[in-house]
Amino acid sequence: RAQHPEWYSITVPPSQVSDDFRGMVEWEPMQALMMSVSGTGYDAAWDQNIAEMTYASIPTAGVPTYLMYTSDNHRNAVQAKIDAYGPTEEEAKLVNWVNLPTSTVWFIDYGPFTLLNGQGEIAFTDFRYYHPRVEDDALPTLLGTEVFDVSVFRMPTDFEGGNIQMDSRGTCYATQGLLWNNTQSEEELKQHMLDYLNCKQTIIVSPLQNEGTTHIDMFFKLINDNEVIMGSYTEQQDANNKALLDNNQSILEDVDFSDGTTMTVHRLPMPHNGACSNNSAVSCLTNADCSGNGQCAPRSVWRTYVNSTFVKGPKGAVNLWPVFDGLPDLQADALAVWNAHMPEWEHRPVNTTSLIQYGGALHCISRTIPV
Repeated sequence: RAQHPEWYSITVPPSQVSDDFRGMVEWEPMQALMMSVSGTGYDAAWDQNIAEMTYASIPTAGVPTYLMYTSDNHRNAVQAKIDAYGPTEEEAKLVNWVNLPTSTVWFIDYGPFTLLNGQGEIAFTDFRYYHPRVEDDALPTLLGTEVFDVSVFRMPTDFEGGNIQMDSRGTCYATQGLLWNNTQSEEELKQHMLDYLNCKQTIIVSPLQNEGTTHIDMFFKLINDNEVIMGSYTEQQDANNKALLDNNQSILEDVDFSDGTTMTVHRLPMPHNGACSNNSAVSCLTNADCSGNGQCAPRSVWRTYVNSTFVKGPKGAVNLWPVFDGLPDLQADALAVWNAHMPEWEHRPVNTTSLIQYGGALHCISRTIPV
């Protein structure tokens, strides 16, 4: 960090450069889907998830994919999985490999948040990421300056991209994790959100109780300016989080928008977040979860059907949404919700049974850039 202040130093906010800009919304047309295959210790199933998301975005939406890598061997392994889907020669040209180092797969958290001005020009806001993860923290600035040739604004806030969603009018949504992970006051943080993202109002809701990330994308997905799909638990599954999400619905329905409209909340069933065990549909994978006798110790796995990635392009629109082994009836109920409220989108399930055990799903490993 000391050797590269140009990658890490806080910058002036974009509000000092332009009085006409907005943050991206996830349902708008995209020019790029980005993910990372860098780092080590990945399960092979994660590479399959990345390959499947890459191929789904290209023929269905016509949106190029940019994949960060450091290891040629890992790049070749993922490319082989993409090739197995049989892309045409033209489709294959939309897979772009970018040799920039990252340490983890969680691209939504450290990747760039796109801004657009009134002329449609692109810039990036770069959140301050975990201090030890210097490669991940530098990536948005390097992408902006070395790949996309755009301005990058560095925000004085410890933040993860999985904890923000935004509409086209400047209403931003985050959980209390934003407040818990910073030393600034709520007023100061909301000012940063205004200055660097043009969040004209920031709505704070509760994160899932005992879910480690505190990220809003684990249970919340804006589908347009006035509609959100939000997870739902039954009393038997999780009484505390049922009440918490029901209260979040009340908060959202009370939001005042500048045009006089209101928010409609559609509820989508959530899988049980019970502890994993050797005989469960979600098994333990890492030694850290197991005791000396080799038996897995209980831990919660926060499966969610809401943690999806929207990719809209010149060919169409696809919603890449996570599914899990052993839950066909619940999965069918979730798909019915997606189809009912986004009928013009293709809803493509991607099995993330392995990935979710590490605290995230498809939205967590990807970031899109609007046209």
